[in-house]
Amino acid sequence: MFFIVLMAFSLLQAVPLKIIGPLPAGTDKGSLEASYDSLFSLLKPGSAPDADTLTLIFSSEPLSRDFGLPEWGGGGALGSDTMVVSTRMSPFLELPLLRVTLHEMVHIALKRAYPDAPLPRWLHEGLAMLLSGEIAMEEHVVVSKAIFSRSLLLLGSIDSVNLFPRARADLAYCQSHLAVSFLVREYGPAALPELLSAAEKEGAFEKGLYEVYGLSFSEVEKMLREDIIQRYRLVFVFADTYLFWAGTALMFLVAVAAVKMRNRRKLKAMEEDESAQTP
Repeated sequence: MFFIVLMAFSLLQAVPLKIIGPLPAGTDKGSLEASYDSLFSLLKPGSAPDADTLTLIFSSEPLSRDFGLPEWGGGGALGSDTMVVSTRMSPFLELPLLRVTLHEMVHIALKRAYPDAPLPRWLHEGLAMLLSGEIAMEEHVVVSKAIFSRSLLLLGSIDSVNLFPRARADLAYCQSHLAVSFLVREYGPAALPELLSAAEKEGAFEKGLYEVYGLSFSEVEKMLREDIIQRYRLVFVFADTYLFWAGTALMFLVAVAAVKMRNRRKLKAMEEDESAQTP
């Protein structure tokens, strides 16, 4: 839904975009500028367009070596003026390069639109995934497996996601996305800019959360965890082919054993009946 709305704002004044490195196939400077302005308008509706130059680097070199980013990352926002996107790495959930670029643009837009808002990392990542249209079945499987293994993360721990190994980082991004999606589903998309403004005004994210939603952070986290468990606890069982066939084979063996036990009981009953009738 948000990605469709994003395209509807393509006629807005474009932010000055400085591109370093070859543009990926299927993209052009004008559409990227329009996409950024659309994202900025969605995050801070009614505000003046962002007129500060944004540098976009497309790099074919390891981001961990040149920019200090995690090895599993597909891109990164470097402060509020520069963003880098890898053209050779395998990003989270195998996302297309355009999605990764839009994801990083959201981080820049958030920092510029609300420079004094102390926003947690999970909100940053969740908004970036939601507004760039990053939705995949793999995400639900990752969360479902975490439910099964009792390894769901606390949202506060996601602030350290850059230090996580790949598998745990994937889970952190999934939970961030589902957290923001939950807020949108329960309270509507219009409340998100209100939350961002309130957090900046109050100087504390938790105060902004209570002002807009009337909930404490612990209450939101509890509601979110319950919602995730209810929605996704059985997803990986049906999505994982190995588990599906292993479960099917187990059910077959159980059924065969039950039939054999039943036949044995019948045969024993017949033998006892014949013995009772024989003088």
